[in-house]
Amino acid sequence: MIRDNPESLRWQPVDCTTCPVPDILRANASKYLEIKLTVKSRFLGLGRQKDIEVRCTRHGITLDDPYVGCPQCHEERPGLEVFQEALPQIDHK
Repeated sequence: MIRDNPESLRWQPVDCTTCPVPDILRANASKYLEIKLTVKSRFLGLGRQKDIEVRCTRHGITLDDPYVGCPQCHEERPGLEVFQEALPQIDHK
């Protein structure tokens, strides 16, 4: 992923330690998910920073919360609103 991004620094093993991509893929299995990961130097070159951009290729929008996914894709899935309506009613004791 980093290798395919010309804007990114070269990959180093340390980049994997705090990479958000595996968690995003576990939370959101949409086939329309496009993830762009860019590794940049921090201020004065001290450390590395990961910038992530996640898009829905079906609707062509950037996702605000990649863990949740595309709101337009969710609206197209009947039955999902039943699940969403039940969430506030669950008692988390």
